[in-house]
Amino acid sequence: MANADESDDKLRKLSDQLDAIDEARAEAEGDRYNWWAVVVGPLRLAGYVGSQHLGWLFAGFHLVVASTGILFFFLPGNLPNLGAALVVGALFGFGAFLAQMWAIQVEREAGRQEDEYRKLLRDLDLRQQSVERKIRRETRRLERG
Repeated sequence: MANADESDDKLRKLSDQLDAIDEARAEAEGDRYNWWAVVVGPLRLAGYVGSQHLGWLFAGFHLVVASTGILFFFLPGNLPNLGAALVVGALFGFGAFLAQMWAIQVEREAGRQEDEYRKLLRDLDLRQQSVERKIRRETRRLERG
């Protein structure tokens, strides 16, 4: 009787290990961001930024610049001309920079995610095979009595 209880405990533990492996596979899908840092002298901006965040930053910046340009058109003197020149220059310069950053980030994310996911799946498969071998051995041992 104790032998059967011991075997049930072993099978239960192995089953729990399989559940943990399944949870790890599910978590692998969730971690999709990369670390970015911008350091200019003592100023350091850093954080996890994905391509979606960079895309929103790109769109938001252009919206702010366009709004500023529209505001400058209604101001007196030479400000409308100066505002138009500054806005156009900022749009081209920062817009091109952000577009390149976004494209690089998309490539990095895709490559890293693929590599990490393959490695994780390989590790999980090895763990799963090990647990399944243990289950088969325990089952055979139980069947023999």
